[in-house]
Amino acid sequence: MTDRRSAGALPFLDGWIAAPLVEAGVCTRDQVDRACADGVAEFWQTVVARGWAGSDRIIGVLAARFDLPVADLSRIGRRATALIPESLARKHRILPISADGRHIVVATADPRDLDVERDLAFHTGRAVQFQLAAPEALLRRIDELYRPARSIERLLSGLGSGTVEPVVESTAAPEGKDPILDAPVARLVDALIAEGVRERASDIHFDPDDGTMVVRYRVDGVLREAMHLPHSAGATVVRRVKILANLDVTNPLVPADGRASVRVDGKMVDLRVATAPVARRGQKAVIRILDPSNLKARLADLGLIPSEHDALTRLLGHREGIVLVTGPTGSGKTTTLYAALNQLRTGRVNIVTVEDPVEYWLGGVSQIQVNEAQGLTFAGVLRSVLRQDPDIVLVGEIRDPETATTAVQAGLTGHLVLSTLHTNDAPSAVIRLRDMGLDPFKAAAVLKGVVAQRLVRRLCDQCAVPTDIGALPPAVRPPADHVRRIAPRSAVGCRACVGAGYLGRLPVVEILEVTGAVARVIGNGGPPVELHSAARAAGMRSLWESGLERVWDGQTTIAELERVLGVRG
Repeated sequence: MTDRRSAGALPFLDGWIAAPLVEAGVCTRDQVDRACADGVAEFWQTVVARGWAGSDRIIGVLAARFDLPVADLSRIGRRATALIPESLARKHRILPISADGRHIVVATADPRDLDVERDLAFHTGRAVQFQLAAPEALLRRIDELYRPARSIERLLSGLGSGTVEPVVESTAAPEGKDPILDAPVARLVDALIAEGVRERASDIHFDPDDGTMVVRYRVDGVLREAMHLPHSAGATVVRRVKILANLDVTNPLVPADGRASVRVDGKMVDLRVATAPVARRGQKAVIRILDPSNLKARLADLGLIPSEHDALTRLLGHREGIVLVTGPTGSGKTTTLYAALNQLRTGRVNIVTVEDPVEYWLGGVSQIQVNEAQGLTFAGVLRSVLRQDPDIVLVGEIRDPETATTAVQAGLTGHLVLSTLHTNDAPSAVIRLRDMGLDPFKAAAVLKGVVAQRLVRRLCDQCAVPTDIGALPPAVRPPADHVRRIAPRSAVGCRACVGAGYLGRLPVVEILEVTGAVARVIGNGGPPVELHSAARAAGMRSLWESGLERVWDGQTTIAELERVLGVRG
C-alpha cells in the first residue's frame, strides 16, 4: 500500500489537498510552507484550526475538482453500517452512507485513495462510490455509530462541570449491576440536568428523531436545541432518566410519570419526569425542573402594573368565595397562586392546599398531594380538608363537576378558595363552570373574580435599545391620554441572554371582577357575548391591552406579544 505521507510530496498525511486549495485561493503557498515548517500532521485540520478557511469551503473546492457529491452524514442507513466493521471504518476514516445489492456509497475525506476503494470492494462485494466529507466530521460520526460511549464522552467535554446528587436514592437497581448506568450515560444525563438548571430551563426534552435523539431546553417559554445524541445512545439515556425518577424501565410501551429531588451545584431542585412511547422511534422523555429559587415571593414580585396589582389585591381581600386563575399549561398560574399564598399567610389564618403534584413546598401551609391511584381525588381530599376548619383553600385545578361542586360549597360556606381552570380568557371561565353543571345563580354568588394570564419574554436590560414610538404600527401606538411611561425598546442579543434579546418572563393579565352588572349577567345565565360586554363596561382590559402596556413601557416587544397572543388583524 502506498505511504499516504508521500502524497503531493508534502510532509502531511493529506498533502495532496494543498495544490487545489492554493489554486482556488483558499490558502497561499506561504501558508503551506509555514505549515510544513511547523511540522503539522494534517493540512486540512490546520487550515480550519488557524482560521484560513472552513471545512465547508474546502469540501466545495474538492467536490468541484473531483466532480463528487458532498456526503450527508446524518442520513446513514443501518444496513450500510453493518457492511463495514469499525476497524475498517477507522483505518481508512470512512463511513458507509447507503448500499444496495450492487453498490455501496461511502463518505471519505480522500477520494484519491485507490487502496481504500479496492479494500471496500473486496470486503463488501460491491462497487464503491465516493462522496466527500470533512475528516473531523467523519471521526465524530464514526464514534456516534460504532461507539456511542466515546461520542458521549466527546459531548461531555463540551458541557460545564458540576454534580447532580440524588437526594433520595433510587431503589430500582444497583448502579453497579446495570449496564444502563455505565459512567458515560450517567454523567451525560447529570451534565444535561446541571446545564439546564444553570440556563434557567423550565424543561428538558429528549425527542427521538430519525437517527438521533434531540435534546432541547425550554428557556423563557421557547425551546432551544442543545445537542443531538446518537440514536444508539438515545434509548439508554431515557432509561437512565427513568431510573433517576424511580420508574419501571421494563415496559417502554406505557407512559410513565415520576419525580426526583436532586442537588445541583449545592442547590436543591425538584424534577418531574414524564415518558411516552413515540411510534416507530422509541421513547420520549421530558424533565420539568422546579427550582424553588425561581418562585416569586409576593404579588409585588410578579411584575404587574399598578392597576392590575390593585385589582388582584382586592380579589384576595375577600374572606369567602372563589378566585380563579386561568390559562394554558406553562402560563404561570401556579406561580401567581403561590405568590398569592405567600401574601396571605400571615400566621393568623389556616391555609391548606390540595395539589397534583405539589410543585413547591411553602412553610406555614399544609399541602396535600392528590393520589388518585390510592383514592385521594381532588373532590375527596377537599371534602376532608373542609372538616379541618381552613380559612383559605387552594385547589390545584378544577377538573370535573364533583370538584367544582365541592369547591363552590366551600366558597359559599365561609372559605376563600383559590384554583385554576384551563380557559383562553377570563369570561370563558364562567362558561366552563356552567358546562360543569354549576347553577348560574350559585356561580354569581360564589365567584369573586377570574385572572386570565400568559407569560411573555422580558427584554434583556443588558442589550435592549430604545426605539422611537413612530416605529410601532399605528394600531398599537399609545393613545394621546396615556399617562404611564412611554419608552419602547427593541431586542438585540448579547452574551447575557445568549443572543435571544430576552431574559426572563413577565405576565400579561386579564382580570374580571364579578360585581354589579357582571354578577347579574352571570346569575341570569347570559351568553358569552353579553358577559364579555358587561365585563368590558366594568373596566376589564384584555390580555392584548395588558401586553401593550408592557410594550410601551419597554419591557417587551410587539413581536413577542404576537408570538404569545397571536397577530391582531
